[in-house]
Amino acid sequence: MGKLSEAAVFYAKFAGKVLPEAYRQRSLAREELRQCLPVSPVRRDTIQEDSFTGRFSVKKACCFLFSMCPGTDARDMLSFVLSLHSIDEYLEMYRKKKDIRDEKEIRDLLGCLSAAVDPSAKLSCKLPDAGMRCQAEQSKNRKVAMCQAEQCRLKLAVLPSYRHVASVVGKYMQMYIEMQSYRHYPAIISTDLLRTWSSVYLKRFQDISWWELCAASDTFLGISAMFAAASVADITEEEVLLLDEFCFPWLSGLCSLLDSLISARMSLNAEELNFSSFYKNLRECEERLIFFAENAESACRRLKGSSLYLLITKAAAGLYVSDPEACFGMLRLAILNMISKTSLRLHRNAGLLLRTFRLL
Repeated sequence: MGKLSEAAVFYAKFAGKVLPEAYRQRSLAREELRQCLPVSPVRRDTIQEDSFTGRFSVKKACCFLFSMCPGTDARDMLSFVLSLHSIDEYLEMYRKKKDIRDEKEIRDLLGCLSAAVDPSAKLSCKLPDAGMRCQAEQSKNRKVAMCQAEQCRLKLAVLPSYRHVASVVGKYMQMYIEMQSYRHYPAIISTDLLRTWSSVYLKRFQDISWWELCAASDTFLGISAMFAAASVADITEEEVLLLDEFCFPWLSGLCSLLDSLISARMSLNAEELNFSSFYKNLRECEERLIFFAENAESACRRLKGSSLYLLITKAAAGLYVSDPEACFGMLRLAILNMISKTSLRLHRNAGLLLRTFRLL
């Protein structure tokens, strides 16, 4: 099968099967969550309507791409990805509502995410103490997070090769939580904390900057890839190692930096760190994105089934560069240069079609 035909089949499956199934799984998750909360009536904000309505973000859609890997049960994987993102969104909403910025409190809050990807650990979702009048609401909030965490754990526990990827998944989640615990201080403080935190990891990843490592940590892409890998009964340790090298920092960094760059103009919170803002200028950012794309492709070629992983890489980038926000001002020129130098034109057009048909 030629590359064009292979890409056509890939996108037809993504548009015709994966995304519709993802919307169906989201509806099912909403009903399951309602059943999980016996108290009636359930307040609308308790189940966080935003997680169950509207079109999917590119960040989630990129994770969905791994459901097309051989041996992966698409329904289970999509359900897992949706539940994991929903927990994260719910806890972030809670953090903002309570204005939680302390490192330890954030670690405690996000401990629920850690338990969600570790079926062997005790399931615990701690929320900061509330006053007596808020205890009933707090109990319900904790129940919401625990219900969704349990869904994640059940999906992971039955994967035939989860034991082979468990340590990598745990590493990705640990880095995600650590990075989040430092990023919500005032910018001057959080920058110093993140720089110090990342220095330990940069001894291994010497080709990237501290903010690029932070960006690579700020995504569930690697966890999604490992879920798909764990669906294969006879996967080897070497295959897991090569997949880890592909996902982190290259694929995760590429997608997370694209997300930061393209969302910068519309960011509603000027205090939130945007990792693309640490580059000297847009040209440097463009060059580094190309660097990440090239390294992701190079690492991809060492994988078993490399042609599919290469399609996933280019499709993920294509979903970002087809975002309407990528068409403004000087950013448009940088994105067009990147598309040209990394052969993304076909994949950008595919992303535009998905948006035209309102699938994203």
